Amino acid sequence: MLIGSNMSVIIQRSIFLLNDKTVLARFLKELKQDEKDIVIPGSAEFEMQRQEKITIPYENMNPQISDLFAKVGMLEMRFSPKVSNSQSVMDEQWKHVLFSDFTAENTFGLDIEVAPQSATSFHEYKNTSFKAIKSLEHILKVCSKDMPIFYQEWFQKRNFDLDEKSSLELIVLRLWNAILARNTEFPVRLPDIACASSVDFVLHNKKHEASITLYWDSVKRPAIISKKYVIQEADSISSEIAIFMSKKQAMSTYDPPLTGLRMKLNNETYNAQNRIIKFLPTMLHASQTHRTLHGYHIKHEILKPVGMHPDYKMSIVEDDKRSAFAPPRSSADTQCSLMLQLSVPKQIIIDKYELERLKGKLFKDFRVHNNGMNLELPEYRVKEWGGALSAVLDADYIMNRQNESFVIPLHLRYGKPLGDFQETYIPKAQVYWECSVTEDKQKEVLAKSFYNEPDRLGIDKFVKHSVFYHVRDSDRLSSNSIKVEIPTANLKDAYSNELWTSVLVALGTIYILISLVKPLS
Repeated sequence: MLIGSNMSVIIQRSIFLLNDKTVLARFLKELKQDEKDIVIPGSAEFEMQRQEKITIPYENMNPQISDLFAKVGMLEMRFSPKVSNSQSVMDEQWKHVLFSDFTAENTFGLDIEVAPQSATSFHEYKNTSFKAIKSLEHILKVCSKDMPIFYQEWFQKRNFDLDEKSSLELIVLRLWNAILARNTEFPVRLPDIACASSVDFVLHNKKHEASITLYWDSVKRPAIISKKYVIQEADSISSEIAIFMSKKQAMSTYDPPLTGLRMKLNNETYNAQNRIIKFLPTMLHASQTHRTLHGYHIKHEILKPVGMHPDYKMSIVEDDKRSAFAPPRSSADTQCSLMLQLSVPKQIIIDKYELERLKGKLFKDFRVHNNGMNLELPEYRVKEWGGALSAVLDADYIMNRQNESFVIPLHLRYGKPLGDFQETYIPKAQVYWECSVTEDKQKEVLAKSFYNEPDRLGIDKFVKHSVFYHVRDSDRLSSNSIKVEIPTANLKDAYSNELWTSVLVALGTIYILISLVKPLS
């Protein structure tokens, strides 16, 4: 919780998810509190997931920033460092979607999505979007020349090739220091920020506030919620810390109850003479919009040899023979579609004409988002950041094929003649079931879900009353992207080819002229 003098309340919500119920008693015994800190013991024995959400009203922000945010109203920025293949894979249980849809997406790098709510024309919509994206890139010091692309019904800008200096810690602190009206310390310790797995920045249109959410895949060190940020006697304080226990036997269900402890901080409890803040029993019924499809996982790979026409292969692997490759249906009226979302950098082309031959087989329907980019241009002549593919897959076609796999054909653009291979990375595709919700009671439950963010942009933004079941990645925690080696020409060969081409053209021209002159003589 962080309060500055003469400022409105900035709310901090901390969630810790305890992995193993067998250590719960020892965990509670080691839970320490004093006047300075609330220590959440984290270690290899007490492995946890963690989420920190800090909510900031517009009136707390720098006026120039808040004015822009008020015009935009709906914006989401996500940053996730590229995961190294050498990172150890954690317990299988952590691959389930628990906190939000963010953990279900195989994204890396910087992703900014904008859908201005105040625009009265598409021209204004476009200009406001570009201004918001440029402002954020300037704040984060990760500006690139690539243009955003209109993706379905909003503008999207991605940056896959951030330098090593653009760490998650720097991204968070630059954003925090820029949007606040005055210097205020971030309410999470720097070592904790440095080991976070991703950060999410969302504008909430109806509430006129923004939120910064940090995610940790696991916590293996003590996590400290420092009280030094809340010693502001004159201000109201609003903060909540919750520790939930995940029961392994409940993880196979789609609506797992999470039991645990919750502690609220406010002026009255903090200013009490004893200053002992107790954790009280609590329960969370996690009816999330985004869930994990149990019983299956998906393997992503680029088939070799790559050449100039790589094939992106996805193989669906069965984990449990008792599970069908289909989500549960709440009623007979529930309609479900198997969906694919794939984003690629500008070095790679998704050719809609090439994909047409898969329509009626692999694809029931699809759409390529690339703003009509010229497919013949070399990579260094393309202004846009890349393109994307949205598709409705034929589940029967996939599951009836041998090895339950399918291939998406891609094309490589010509790059600068470097005489070697150029490396680029593709965020792994998302494969998920999109199911309609027909019962009024279930719609109400989903709308009030503890995890759901109504103003988030993404696959669910323009699909009302739907639940998404993600087919999890087989190695999401060891790699969130696929490397592609793009062959490039050699400049020496280019000079030689140009010389021989010029010589042959000259000889051909001379031969044609001589042939034309002979009949005249």
